[in-house]
Amino acid sequence: MTSDAAVLCTKTGNAAILRGGSESFRSNTAIAGALSAGAAEAGLPGDAIMLVPTTDREAVRILYYKSRISPHEASLKADWFRIQAATLNEKKARILQKWFKKAKQDVFISIDDTYNSCGILDQ
Repeated sequence: MTSDAAVLCTKTGNAAILRGGSESFRSNTAIAGALSAGAAEAGLPGDAIMLVPTTDREAVRILYYKSRISPHEASLKADWFRIQAATLNEKKARILQKWFKKAKQDVFISIDDTYNSCGILDQ
């Protein structure tokens, strides 16, 4: 949930402080690192996504608004490759789902329990 909220805030040019509990601190650290790396790769400022390195509630009481990142408006010229990749991935997923649906009737497919959490063959 933290990553969804962070991405939505970044896309819309908003800010939020998302504080997880002590039980999710390691997960949140990994998620924040991945999001920060992705943001930097996309050309956003390095500190667009930051982690408050504590689980203490007092740590999020003082806020400082440094700058605003304007939202990105998609255009065919600027985002052609992203749109093309997303469309291709969606088409591949539809074809794979169609194949799974047919293959379930014709082919014996065995998936190890370790990898069977997605439930793709249950549909």
